Amino acid sequence: MITLKTEAIGLKKPVDIKVTIKRRREANAMMIEMLRWDLGSNGHGPISKLTDESSAEEVTKAVIAQRQQDEKALDDTIDFITNILKLTKRQRETVEDTIDDVEAAQYAQYVIDRINGKPEEQFEAEQKAAEDMDPKKDEQ
Repeated sequence: MITLKTEAIGLKKPVDIKVTIKRRREANAMMIEMLRWDLGSNGHGPISKLTDESSAEEVTKAVIAQRQQDEKALDDTIDFITNILKLTKRQRETVEDTIDDVEAAQYAQYVIDRINGKPEEQFEAEQKAAEDMDPKKDEQ
């Protein structure tokens, strides 16, 4: 059993989940998808195939295809969080109203890492180190 903190996604109480084979497989599948999205956003997506000679129609189709990929990635991320945490419809709406796409991906990564055995204390230490290195902190 692991406890997942949920404040980062707009929920008040942590959620306890059992790390079952099904959840581990869901986490691994999500990680693979996230890696594919990352690959697509680094010059391998529909827009990257455009050239200076691309027609307006080709550009429009590529932009639509990219937006559809982005939307699918976001839907898959929220579905993953919803399924793993067994969120109600209302809780899912709270999450969608609270976080942006980057925060959703970060939280999905947190869930994946926790399911794969990364201790909560390590996340807290990494978060503190990131905050200490934040240049905005020095400006305040």
